[in-house]
Amino acid sequence: MNGSINSHPIWDIAEIVGNHNESTIVDGVDDDDGRGISDTIESIISGQSIIRCATAQGQNGRCVVGKCKTLGDMPSIHCDGIFSKILTCCPYEQAVETIPINEKDCGIRPIQRNNLIVGGQEAIPFSYPWSIALYRMNNGEAYFQCGGTIINRRYILTAAHCVRRSMQLLNADDFQVKVGAHHLSNTGQMEPLDEIIVHENYSPQHHNDDIALLRLKVALDFNDSHVSAICLPSNNDSIGMVGQLTTMVGWGVHDQGDYQASSTLYEVTIPITDPVQCETSYSELMGPNNRIKWDNVICASAEQRDTCQGDSGGSMAAMDDDQIYSQIGIVSFGYGCAQPSFPGVYTYVPKYIPWIGGHMKFD
Repeated sequence: MNGSINSHPIWDIAEIVGNHNESTIVDGVDDDDGRGISDTIESIISGQSIIRCATAQGQNGRCVVGKCKTLGDMPSIHCDGIFSKILTCCPYEQAVETIPINEKDCGIRPIQRNNLIVGGQEAIPFSYPWSIALYRMNNGEAYFQCGGTIINRRYILTAAHCVRRSMQLLNADDFQVKVGAHHLSNTGQMEPLDEIIVHENYSPQHHNDDIALLRLKVALDFNDSHVSAICLPSNNDSIGMVGQLTTMVGWGVHDQGDYQASSTLYEVTIPITDPVQCETSYSELMGPNNRIKWDNVICASAEQRDTCQGDSGGSMAAMDDDQIYSQIGIVSFGYGCAQPSFPGVYTYVPKYIPWIGGHMKFD
């Protein structure tokens, strides 16, 4: 963990270009049947083709041609992709915000350091009980991919790009998470997934809406002192002020040229960066390809301190005056690792609280 955030887990996902499912077109048109654009538009109007999306209120929806009448005076958003100028995301039913309830005793670290950590170093074992390691399963073998964060007994919060490869959304059976771990080889418990929920507007080309929920098959036991949840902020929290110190943890590589993930959990403390400076740097780098929704991300940087490959999906956390930690960001992307002038970019969690609550099953 000494380099920059990236939009890559340990695998290389630079080839990601879209998400084509049987009833979903996200960032392109499936031309396998030879249909032209006009035919595709007609099929959308008739309802034969469905482009799934999420509204500005975080509700499940589908892309429609023209305006969405059911939203009324509520703000609307256009769908991503080649039809973005004519398609609007419309909820299946009237949008209703759902705010998730934090777990009791969330955000409490069982062990605290006496002094604030300002550089990347190994974390005190089991001092971040909400941190998980996400593994890709292949022929019975587990391969570390990303980080993630426990937000309640059944759900993990991570980055969408950690569970998408190429044009394919991977199945829940393709992954397991390790909870209660410090040293990956000999601590922690593997847990299977029941469901993967990726944000409907996730755009790998433009790094937008890089957020996903992982539902566990079995609820976690919070009687284990090594396993607990982080707190979620409210969707109107004003956390994430420029200069505020935030803590990131992960098992990612320590330097940009490394290819081997860390065997132990590392931590780094980095201040939040001026969003205008962050946007300017990436706009100059990306040019006309810059379609990032800057209101939905937050940036952080410090000299020789950053997150790097393998840290993706992990948390950016802030501590309040009572030493309670809340997750304000998800490691999303960056240019290299700890590159001057290019802060790490994080999905800004307060913007997605209604989406998170709206996609949870409570049982």
